[in-house]
Amino acid sequence: MIKEILVFHHSHLDVGYTHSQPFVWELQQEYLTQVIAWLESTGDGVDVRSTPRWTCEATDPVLRWIDRSPAPLVGRFVALCRSGRISLTALARHITALVDRPGLRRLIEGKTRLEELTSRPIRTACQFDVNGVPWPLADVLIDNGVDFFVMAINAHLGRAVSPRPGFFLWEAPSGRSLLVLNGNHYTMFDQILRSWDDSPESMQHGWDDYAGHLESIGYSHDFIALSSTCSPIMWDNAPPNPFLPPLHRKMESRKPDAADPLRDARRGA
Repeated sequence: MIKEILVFHHSHLDVGYTHSQPFVWELQQEYLTQVIAWLESTGDGVDVRSTPRWTCEATDPVLRWIDRSPAPLVGRFVALCRSGRISLTALARHITALVDRPGLRRLIEGKTRLEELTSRPIRTACQFDVNGVPWPLADVLIDNGVDFFVMAINAHLGRAVSPRPGFFLWEAPSGRSLLVLNGNHYTMFDQILRSWDDSPESMQHGWDDYAGHLESIGYSHDFIALSSTCSPIMWDNAPPNPFLPPLHRKMESRKPDAADPLRDARRGA
């Protein structure tokens, strides 16, 4: 029985897909500034589960934003990172399975700079909407202090291992192991629960269907992690969705005495 839904709220980076590259970087620049103002304006929630959070799924947009932002604004960003309202991940962008080892090392170079800036370790990496990743990436992540890897394979172009969702220990070429979340595709919180309907009833119908699927595959954990962007307005390169937390609060008030994972849904990574 699922007791808790963990929601990764993020902008899925896909450079050149929705817009040309210069436009994507400008959008990402605006989004992170919006995130800071939004989180600061919603930081007085009594229940930490109702307090919005944001996940930066790649380091490249963050480092570009830092280089172009005034020091006081960067300081506000750092404060939100240290308080746990903004989460950082380890890799610069999403990749194909063809990247060689020097390319993989370049992919993680920005991690150290962000750790020094925030005084916080970055122990999680993610790859959303990819076919797969090169096997040596496991060693590169372990060598650089990452102990948890979130995968969201594009099932139209690749093949995720079964069962999905699920967890497994990925044996690296060195023989060491890396914990992997073999997760659903990104935006599946929105797609499964039909969040764009802005309806607790619609969300409940979606959840009931998905809970049946989890039972059918023998999912054994009492929590589930799902990703949310600003769909259906934008799926990739999307802004923060300020309507998501109010929708969660509707769910919280719907069944105040019930053990309902929708009522207990949490935001943040």
